[in-house]
Amino acid sequence: MESLKESYEKLKKKKKQVSAVIAVSLFGLPAHLKEIKKFCEEKGIYLIEDICQAFGAKIGNKKVGTFGIASATSFYPTKPLSTFGDAGMVFTSHKNLAKKVRILKEHGQIKPYFYKYHGINGRIDEIHSAILLVKFKYFEKEIALRKAIAEKYIENLKDLTPYVRLPQFPKNYFSSYSLFTIRAKNRDKLKVFLESKGIMTGVYYKTPLHLQPVYKDFNFKNGDLPVTERLSKEVLSLPLHPYLTEKEIDYVISSIKEFYKK
Repeated sequence: MESLKESYEKLKKKKKQVSAVIAVSLFGLPAHLKEIKKFCEEKGIYLIEDICQAFGAKIGNKKVGTFGIASATSFYPTKPLSTFGDAGMVFTSHKNLAKKVRILKEHGQIKPYFYKYHGINGRIDEIHSAILLVKFKYFEKEIALRKAIAEKYIENLKDLTPYVRLPQFPKNYFSSYSLFTIRAKNRDKLKVFLESKGIMTGVYYKTPLHLQPVYKDFNFKNGDLPVTERLSKEVLSLPLHPYLTEKEIDYVISSIKEFYKK
């Protein structure tokens, strides 16, 4: 729970047959990828990585996105490396899988106007590609700026425990700091208070996936995933982008302290 990541111990106890594992590296921090990769290799199943929120993060010297058979990232404006609209990328060293992905992103056509599969228009356009090529030059610098802001939050909010629980960074885990997400007591009231002071925050995600109406036919109910459900009531993402000023960061910190002193 402290890392806001999938529980590797619970994964090992799965009694039903597992065909593949999709490991999500959330809020910039890698999932428990080394352990999950080992589990998948032992079981002979595929590991797929969702690195949309953690592009640029790594464990030791190994980047997220390189642990499984394939990984996918997003270049949506809120992601670590972003363009000005919707875009994304799939990474794989598996030749046949790469070929299939290229076909599917071209409407499923295997040659001009000849369609073998149900595909999509998944092509990134030239304008977004050009933007990404320019922004990529500054990507590592922006991660460093985000890290400095996150460290300031941690240093100045650590005394608010147990009202505020801060992100935990395991040894040799390096975040890309796409978000700075705390667990907050009276989360909803804190969010309203901060908004009243002109500070925008985010809740990712208020309604857990298994409780979304679209999945009602699976008969999930409250209590089926207690850790997920508890976190959905506590998580709050604070302002974090590379160009926050010291004054703005201090204002966020002092406002949170003001709320919990009331």
